[in-house]
Amino acid sequence: MPVKISPRARKFLIDKGVDTIYLEFVDIAVGDNVGVVKEVEVRYGMPERPDLYWLRHDGDVRVYVDRRLDSTGPVEIKKQGFWKFANLYADGLRIPL
Repeated sequence: MPVKISPRARKFLIDKGVDTIYLEFVDIAVGDNVGVVKEVEVRYGMPERPDLYWLRHDGDVRVYVDRRLDSTGPVEIKKQGFWKFANLYADGLRIPL
């Protein structure tokens, strides 16, 4: 699974001084009886258990991808939002049910 970082996302990471990110598969509880939402979160730094992740590189940025995730093709890390509301997201990942 190749991982690419968009130019806007790369600038965002440089501005924050971040050279390592990880894509984590998370279950978010929604209400008492509604259930959970399965999501991919982009986090900065090293994961606690790197052995549960694939390590990929795009230039000088290390990207750890949760092994529970699959891709339909290349994965791209993109920036969304602006100013203090900006963050990163991963496009091209398939979330397991």
